[in-house]
Order: sequence, then structure tokens, then C-alpha cells
Amino acid sequence: MDEWEGRPDVIGALVTGSFAAGTASEHSDIDIHIILSDKVNWRERGNKIVDGFLIEYFANPVRQILKYFDNDFRIGRHTDARMFVIGKIIFDKTGAVAKLRKRAHRDLKRPFAKPGKAWIETVKYELWDNLDNLEELHHSRSRNFALMYNWQLARLAAIYARYLRMEMPPASRLYRYLSDGEFRKKYKIPLFPDKKFAAMARNCMERSDFTAIEKLTRHVLQKMGGFEIDGWKLNTPLAI
Repeated sequence: MDEWEGRPDVIGALVTGSFAAGTASEHSDIDIHIILSDKVNWRERGNKIVDGFLIEYFANPVRQILKYFDNDFRIGRHTDARMFVIGKIIFDKTGAVAKLRKRAHRDLKRPFAKPGKAWIETVKYELWDNLDNLEELHHSRSRNFALMYNWQLARLAAIYARYLRMEMPPASRLYRYLSDGEFRKKYKIPLFPDKKFAAMARNCMERSDFTAIEKLTRHVLQKMGGFEIDGWKLNTPLAI
């Protein structure tokens, strides 16, 4: 960090990600947030190998980081805010990093907006349509089945979480989130409220079985108000 810390336009930094949370593996990189003064008009993202460790760094002025917090919240996630919550401050010349962490803690407690009816009906149709396509691939023994199976599983998790106004971690961490309480604690992610969904989703990830994902899809559709393709329609105003 020497080349950054001595610069007048750099006011702070923190290390975050799996190393800060205590979940790092031999494949993990080290995530560094470098906080810039609001006087700058640029941002930078890059990677550098130091002593065999891959460092991924993000350099942003304070106002840009706050914008990231707001954009994440609008689409139902806390990616950047969580980085500051679990992160460890390396240096903080002006107190800005501490203030960002305080704001991030508040953001994690804010409830997401309730999704609108049009969105709900659209994604319910999407899930039904994906399942219909998946059934055809299953019966024809298509090599495309595995790809669509995992796509449907990822979409089920993302859509149902947003419907419940919950945050769902990236697909690469989905199984661990649904099965490992210590992982959830380290990343400050609450337990998913639908325990039946969690168990059914874990079952789907443990074996690629059409019947299992069909049951999971129908469970989510029922929880979202039910769905019948016969007579389904969605009438919305024109976007002008």
C-alpha cells in the first residue's frame, strides 16, 4: 500500500472479502478498497500480484462509493456495503472510511422495496417457461439439460429472494449460504426465511434431478401467489 498511502488524493483504505471474513482458500484473492478524495474525477480498478498473493483493488472517491451503495440497494443487494461492514481499516487519514462503514451498517438494516405486480407476474411467467423448456430437454436427453437446470436454479433463488425482499449471495456461494450458519454469520447475511425452500434448493444442487427442480419451481410459484398458464395475461401502460 506504500505507493497509495503517500498520495495526497488517497484518504483511506481497507481490506475486505474472504480474507477479512476468514473464509479465504488457496484460490482467494485479497480485496482492497482505496478511498480517494472527492476532489478527484477518476476511479480505478486493477490487479497486482505481491509475494504470490493476487491483490484486487478498487480506487474510488467517497461520492462514488456512496453511489454504489445506493445502486446496490435499488436492485436488492448490499454487495459494496457488505464489503465495508466486514472489512478491516488499513488507514483512515480523515475519518472517511469509518463514516462509510457506519453508513454501510445502516444500509444492511434497511428493508428493500417491495417489488411491483408487473415484475412479479413477469418473473412468474419466466419461471414457468424455463421449467417447460427444461422438461423438454429432460425428455429428449439433451446435452443442454445441465446448463438450463442450473440456470433455472439460479433464477429461482434470485427471484424468490427479491420477492421476499431478501438478499441472495452470488450463485458461486449459494449452497454454502443455505447450509453453513458460520458462513452467514461472517458475511452478516440473515438466514433465508423459507426453510423448506432452502432444503429443496440444497437437494437440487446435490443432484441434477428434473423432479426435484420441478417441485422447487412449483413451490416458489405457489409462494408468489400461484400461477396458471391458461388465461395468463399482463396488461401494463405503454412506456413512453
